[in-house]
Amino acid sequence: AASPHRYTAPAFPAAVPAPTCVAATATTAGGRDTVYAFRVTLTRSFRFAVTGAAYNTVVSVRSSCDPSRSRVLACNDTAANNNSTVDVALTTGQVVYVVVDTTSAAATGNFTLTISPI
Repeated sequence: AASPHRYTAPAFPAAVPAPTCVAATATTAGGRDTVYAFRVTLTRSFRFAVTGAAYNTVVSVRSSCDPSRSRVLACNDTAANNNSTVDVALTTGQVVYVVVDTTSAAATGNFTLTISPI
């Protein structure tokens, strides 16, 4: 089995607004977000998991970074805990945008994004 890619993000900065790459949803409009581009090298399903945050996270996988063209391929907000996970089938050569968002503008701290083939 292929090993997962792990990335521990630096803390959400306290004074920097969310990027405008992807329009916020009603749930996360006040929260900060971090956007990652992910290029698929093999057609298969992938799990995108956010763990280790001290605040509520929302993870989504989107088709574009352009808000007018972006389509949500998968999204999860596990309000019961701070971990969010989505599974999505992707194809070789596809580029998707993984958005890790918060539901609060006051949320700061590290998280780990793990991308695993499943």
